[in-house]
Amino acid sequence: FKCAWCATILMLSFVDGKTWQNGFFTGWDGVTVGVLTSFTVKGWSTMYLLAILDSVLKNIGEATSVLVIYFMQVFLPAFEDTFEIPKFLSVMV
Repeated sequence: FKCAWCATILMLSFVDGKTWQNGFFTGWDGVTVGVLTSFTVKGWSTMYLLAILDSVLKNIGEATSVLVIYFMQVFLPAFEDTFEIPKFLSVMV
């Protein structure tokens, strides 16, 4: 299923024409690369934990990682340092 999904996305990127002509990563900045990196690391670490731990501990680990990502966004100087309840709750869902 994942191979079919990747193939579909790849084919759709060729239909546009501009994506590969301008370069796939055109318009990406440091924040975008940081988000991609954080979610890649989260995905790999989740799969590693899934192989080792049971599902309850995996869910606890994912919830902890969501909290860490949220609090990093709140406390890093590049972002606003206000605690926003609606944003926090949307991340927790």
